[in-house]
Amino acid sequence: MMMGLGSWARVFVADLLCGAGGSSEGCEEALEELDLEMELVCVNHWDVAIETHSKNHPKARHYLQDIATVRPHILVPEGRLDLLMASPTCTHHSVARGGKPTSDQQRSDPWHIITWFTELRVDCAVIENVWEFVKWGPVDPATSRPIKDRAGEYFKAWVNTIWALGATSIEWRKLNAAD
Repeated sequence: MMMGLGSWARVFVADLLCGAGGSSEGCEEALEELDLEMELVCVNHWDVAIETHSKNHPKARHYLQDIATVRPHILVPEGRLDLLMASPTCTHHSVARGGKPTSDQQRSDPWHIITWFTELRVDCAVIENVWEFVKWGPVDPATSRPIKDRAGEYFKAWVNTIWALGATSIEWRKLNAAD
């Protein structure tokens, strides 16, 4: 992005499955340090999350809508995002869940993010999840438990889909929020 020294440029950002707004806040602070202004679009199906995020980020465009039904090209008529941030549901991937039953449908949020890549030009994305997400694979319908010998199958397919849509670089790493 080219800009003159001291001038403000607008950076288009989406925060999908937003919560209280920590990711949005961190992004806004980083952009302000670079003399950049953030244009923020936020989506969540939970009214409490949208209400809380709205209080913390009143200038953002907020949408109380299920990520599965949202049409990105309508919410972002500009047709592009400089940054897509998303935090797909992690409770059905995490070991903290204690091995409780799950289903493929409850683990579908990451696939709904793909729509954003197909309907908009997305320059950069940060997808946050628990480390077990890399083991995302099919669930046995009889036991409602992940099929161990197919661990990572869905994650690999998801990453390959993003590659096929034109990603030039994809990486993932394990981070500890305490650090």
